[in-house]
Amino acid sequence: KCQQCPLMSACIAYKEERIEQLPFKSKKPKAPHYVIAVGIIWKDDHILIARRKQTSMLGGLWEFPGGKQQSQETLEETVVRETKEETDIDISVEVKYQPIQHAYTHFKITMYAFKCVYKKGIAKPKASDEIKWIPFHSIRSYPLPKANLKILDIIG
Repeated sequence: KCQQCPLMSACIAYKEERIEQLPFKSKKPKAPHYVIAVGIIWKDDHILIARRKQTSMLGGLWEFPGGKQQSQETLEETVVRETKEETDIDISVEVKYQPIQHAYTHFKITMYAFKCVYKKGIAKPKASDEIKWIPFHSIRSYPLPKANLKILDIIG
């Protein structure tokens, strides 16, 4: 409908007879995908949660310890390594829950959650602002990222 367009006189596509080609929309790069492993870590009747650093994405929200899987690493190895790096505690992995898919603005994740048991160490917030052991029944009173809420919907 070039003849009806008020911008026709300034339109490069019209002037160069390229209306089928312009404007050119470049394809968006494919969003990266990450595989994440997190632990629902039990110590007696409590679980461990960490509050994300205020300066990070989703800062201030509480989450389960864990992180990105590295190449040549099993998911179980990922959750054990990430937990040690983030909290300085040792855990054992017991149960693998159903994974969830989640999309953020610029990337996507597949998150695997594991029921884990505390073995040893004193929990320290090495990668977060705060960590704490809480009764499982109180988890929904903490602000959590949507991906962690999806995990809670699976494990009950």
